[in-house]
Amino acid sequence: MKVVKALNNNMVLVRDKDGNESICQGKGIGFQKKTGDSLEEDRIERRFIPENASESRHFQELFTEIQESILPS
Repeated sequence: MKVVKALNNNMVLVRDKDGNESICQGKGIGFQKKTGDSLEEDRIERRFIPENASESRHFQELFTEIQESILPS
């Protein structure tokens, strides 16, 4: 999986080899990640799979606005 965008230190938007996007959560998973970086799948604690592009954008906006202290660790 390749990082499309780090949403915060614990959330990243990724694209798999088939081109499907998902949002992954894990402790420190987005720390110092940049577009194109590989993501270690063993660090993923939860995965959010949007049904369409509109939902993907909505999740991205939502997760960037939520304080990290509120998200489960």
